[in-house]
Amino acid sequence: HHCRAHTPQDLTVGMQADVAMQPDSNKAEPHAAQPSGITESRLKQHSFTETTAEGDIHFQIIDLGRQLYIWAGMGTPCMGNLYTAIKTHMDPMPAVTSLLLDSATGDGQSMAQRLVLRVGRPVMGSWNLPPNSPMTQALAERRLLKELKALQLVPGQG
Repeated sequence: HHCRAHTPQDLTVGMQADVAMQPDSNKAEPHAAQPSGITESRLKQHSFTETTAEGDIHFQIIDLGRQLYIWAGMGTPCMGNLYTAIKTHMDPMPAVTSLLLDSATGDGQSMAQRLVLRVGRPVMGSWNLPPNSPMTQALAERRLLKELKALQLVPGQG
């Protein structure tokens, strides 16, 4: 299975500023962790790994404030697909579209739609899991939901 050269970490590199302006000062100070154009409290990144019989599943969640970016994959980090899903008033099922398509990476559209229904906001998701392993995909989705609840990103969860 071959993926594009982009890794999930590539996405966050473009969001990080080399310098950030300090309050009450015109002097720029180095601050690599401060996202460019976004307040520090609005961008939150969380990564974790789940060990399964088929191997480790790696996850990355980036809370962008109004939407979530979620990546899950096994093996070499890559982005073989990217879906975006959003609720609309026209259909109870969220609208979904593919921004990057790799048909060999499983049922990513449905997972993105189900996550939107759970988190109540738009989701951009890249699922790089074995295509012929529905058990691994289901396990990854359950583990992801558990983590989203723990991070209080699912409405109605304590």
